[in-house]
Amino acid sequence: SEDIYAPGYWWLEVSDGRATKGTGVRFLRERLRPRRIVCFGDNGNDLSMFAQADMSVAVANALPEVRRAADTVIGPARDSAVARCIALWPG
Repeated sequence: SEDIYAPGYWWLEVSDGRATKGTGVRFLRERLRPRRIVCFGDNGNDLSMFAQADMSVAVANALPEVRRAADTVIGPARDSAVARCIALWPG
């Protein structure tokens, strides 16, 4: 897929079909039993993770389908939006 932060550069990712961010979140939920899982994402490989999360957050510069799938959209990644969001998170 084309790198969303560096257009013109392409990535090839090879992994087992069962190894997704969604299966990772499910694994953590089963093992750790957290009260809540919040996931941040920007690319198509984050969609399975969003589906397993209690809350999904996309950065403003995420792919359109990722922004649509998110519960909320914050500022762009280049402005440290994820770190700022976590720092201001209540609780």
